Amino acid sequence: MSQYEKEESSDRYSLRGKVFHQLREDILSGHYKEHEELREMAISEEMGVSRTPVREALRHIVGVQLRNLATVGGSIYSRFGFSDVLTLFLAMDCSVELYKGGIVPLREYAERPYDRDIVVRLLVRKEAADYCYQSVRNSQTDIPVLTCAAARLQDGSYRFAVGARPLKAVLYEEPAALAQQLAETIQQQVVTGSNMRGSAEYRRHLTGVLVRRAAEELENRAVQEGN
Repeated sequence: MSQYEKEESSDRYSLRGKVFHQLREDILSGHYKEHEELREMAISEEMGVSRTPVREALRHIVGVQLRNLATVGGSIYSRFGFSDVLTLFLAMDCSVELYKGGIVPLREYAERPYDRDIVVRLLVRKEAADYCYQSVRNSQTDIPVLTCAAARLQDGSYRFAVGARPLKAVLYEEPAALAQQLAETIQQQVVTGSNMRGSAEYRRHLTGVLVRRAAEELENRAVQEGN
């Protein structure tokens, strides 16, 4: 376990850590409305804690990727390479409705050049599938080094979205296979680059690791649900 993983694991059990992770889950799940102001007093009353751990937790939600989670449409429109949101919704095979362009699959929209059309809404499909999200960061609130979201469909096939390559997230569709085989297949296909957070080679290695972890988690869930 890395030093960061040890610190993150320990932090989860502190009061501030618990508040931080609960706030992050609430933002991801849409508990807070778009453009809603996060007020210390209201959050502390809702969680049954004092304002101090809430203030500390809010202070740590400083990364661009977390601020954009509060406005999902802004993150989808921007299509940043480091976007957690884009990676997740690509794996969910979502679509976007554009003011002028109509309904477009997100996988197609992600590849388009930037224009001035407005994202009206995100359309999430209802399908028999299970999902998993994985990421690696150098620090808790930093932009990710690599992200991976996976979907396991009812027939056992998979969708994998790999983001923060540091290019925009891309989607791969694979038939049912063992986790290690899936990891090797995606690792061979993915195109990665280098920046201050990691080299292309390191990101390619992480792709295999995160794909395998995601596939194993989804396989284990399927086994447990079948028992």
